Amino acid sequence: MLRFYSYGLFVVLLGFAITYQFIEPAPPSNLIIAAGSRGGAYLEFALKYQELLAQDGVTLEVLETAGSIENLALLADGKADIALVTERNCRGQRLPTVTRNWQPLFRLIVIST
Repeated sequence: MLRFYSYGLFVVLLGFAITYQFIEPAPPSNLIIAAGSRGGAYLEFALKYQELLAQDGVTLEVLETAGSIENLALLADGKADIALVTERNCRGQRLPTVTRNWQPLFRLIVIST
């Protein structure tokens, strides 16, 4: 009888191990966004995203910055998870882009990797 339970336990543990390989991790519940300066459009965008994400239980910390160049630096240093930047500051870089917010200024949201 003990042998039967040992096989059963082995099969259950093996099932968990195999299933674990295919399960995606949950999305983060806390994010940091590098936005822009007070009074600027980037900061306003970030605050709107903060409100929208809060409705889904995601906390978005908004960092006030000097703009796109600083946002990219914070992203590269791992001090921000998301950055609002202009396309002209991203030329020649391969960055995962989520969306363009409007034309012709091509605002981008970039997630760190």
